[in-house]
Amino acid sequence: MKAWLTPTNILVAVAGIVILAIASTWLYSADLQNPATHFVGRPPLDLQASNITYASGAGVLIHGWLVPGKPKQGVVILLHPSRGDRRNMISRAEFLRKRGYAALLIDFQSHGENRGRRMTYGDLESFDVTGAIQYLHHKLPGEKIAVLGIGMGADAFVLADGRPAVDAVVLEQMFPTINRAVASRVRSNIGPFAPLVSWLVMIEMQSRMEIPANRLSAVERMSKIGAPVLIVNGTDDSHVTLDEARAELAAAAAPKELWAVEGAGHVNLHEFATAEYEKRIGDFIARYLPPVTDTEPPPAPVPAPAPPPASPISTASQAPTAPASQAPATPAPRAH
Repeated sequence: MKAWLTPTNILVAVAGIVILAIASTWLYSADLQNPATHFVGRPPLDLQASNITYASGAGVLIHGWLVPGKPKQGVVILLHPSRGDRRNMISRAEFLRKRGYAALLIDFQSHGENRGRRMTYGDLESFDVTGAIQYLHHKLPGEKIAVLGIGMGADAFVLADGRPAVDAVVLEQMFPTINRAVASRVRSNIGPFAPLVSWLVMIEMQSRMEIPANRLSAVERMSKIGAPVLIVNGTDDSHVTLDEARAELAAAAAPKELWAVEGAGHVNLHEFATAEYEKRIGDFIARYLPPVTDTEPPPAPVPAPAPPPASPISTASQAPTAPASQAPATPAPRAH
């Protein structure tokens, strides 16, 4: 044995490698949680969107855009994936607006133009979802509400405690657990070595995020959604597998559906299969957000005026008179 290969030196080298690995993991886990804040700018002119703000239950002011739709047609909340912002949802807002729906696009806290201490992959972001629904109840009272979330946006909706009821839910590429969401992000950054370090990264992140154990698993909360749900996932997605999407479907309460997008990986599914996406998502939302019409009974018809009394002069010598004029027909109630 070489002189430097002593048990003491080997032990010191191993300890150094372990310390270096722990320090690197600590720094990397911090980077995964760093806010993804940046300037978003104005909405596209053709959306005719207005800037809105509301307070999240997590104590953060949330910025977004409200896209107008036809009255009583309904409104769809659009929730972006991790490290994105409301601009990720513009194309979906455009096609929904063509169908008559209003749309609310928000930045999650620690994303886009919103402040925040850290990203939590759905935990703290769930308060932003509850605030969005409450905002719409105040801003557009009486409108039915659908939710469409992608990745972290889908998890944030499912993890939201005490959120008001909605009428339809679309969950795209939803991670079954926050652990899986973190593992996916690690894999995006370091590739095939992810399984070797993702568990350690999650331990480090959990020590910072302090997420309660009962809030780590979105799939266990699927049965509490309380609305019809459509789960959308690519058949070739290696970040959220089709088996995981099927497990989410099995955990959800009826009515529920799964659309497995043939040949799609972990990509923008609206861009991947635009025509089919708009038909399937649009038809699903229309099924549960039908236009609200005026159900009040029509007003009673106005009676025709009584004919004038007969003249004391004999009518035999009178020329025939025109019949009394009729009251105008009552207009039908205006459809909405």
